[in-house]
Amino acid sequence: MFDITKTYRTRCGYPVKLYRTDAKGDCPVQGSIDIGPYESIGQWGFDGAHPTIEQYDLIEVKPRIQREVWVNVYDRPKGEFLYKTREEADERATHDRLACVKLPIDCEHGEGLE
Repeated sequence: MFDITKTYRTRCGYPVKLYRTDAKGDCPVQGSIDIGPYESIGQWGFDGAHPTIEQYDLIEVKPRIQREVWVNVYDRPKGEFLYKTREEADERATHDRLACVKLPIDCEHGEGLE
C-alpha cells in the first residue's frame, strides 16, 4: 500500500509526488514525476509498477541514517562497541588499545539487512 505522505522516486531516480492512491482501474496510484525541467503525470499499479516503463516503477525513499561513532581498535577481538563521543570511547578503553577511530555512518534505513 502506498502512502502519499511518504517519499518516493522512480527506479531510475526521478523524484515522485503522489496525489492519490484510490483511483479506479488497474492504476490506482497517481502522481507526477519530476524530470528535471518538466513534470510528467504518472500512474502506477497496486504494486508500484508503471504500466509501460519499468524505469518509472515506484521505489520508496527510506530516511538516511547519518551520524559519527567512535571505536576502540585492539590487536585481538575484544567485542568492540560503538561510542557516541571520543570521550566515552576513551573512558572505556583498556591499556592495549591501538587506536580510537571516528567512523562516519551515512546509509539508507535498512541497508545491509536484506
